[in-house]
Amino acid sequence: MSRTSAPQDFRYRIVSAFPAGHYAMDGLLGLFDIVLADDIDTAAVECRLTPELLLNPGFLSKWCRTDESLLMLVLHELHHVILGHTRLFTRVTPEQNIAFDAIINALICKMFHAAPYRSFFERLNSADSVPGALLRPPPGWPHMLVPSEALPHDIRELVRAIYGEAG
Repeated sequence: MSRTSAPQDFRYRIVSAFPAGHYAMDGLLGLFDIVLADDIDTAAVECRLTPELLLNPGFLSKWCRTDESLLMLVLHELHHVILGHTRLFTRVTPEQNIAFDAIINALICKMFHAAPYRSFFERLNSADSVPGALLRPPPGWPHMLVPSEALPHDIRELVRAIYGEAG
């Protein structure tokens, strides 16, 4: 198990990934310790006295080569904090985590719906299987909302609910 504080240039890369690189984002990220951790699969937030944003370096090098992908990953983890998942649920079941992740991914895809951003979730998750179809926009979105016919009817309806206008 290896954990090290992220170097300053990596913190700068995260801040720069946000549109307009707003100085407030640097302040927000200053509240977190950004830790490169190879003992987690992807990324996570640990709420301690000083919260930690944990990022797996191997995952980053494979899936976050662009600033847009890095932005989506960091926003995803920040939304777990913003929505209270880290405070309200001390022990999250796999099913709860999928539900939280599905809502978070839909929220941030609606904020950043251009292909370079949403492709992060599209590359990670299959549109034809569960839970992947819940963790990414359906093919053709945002112009079309047609979930894969390979999915069960109730899952297609759930995808429509999450990614539809009222989602």
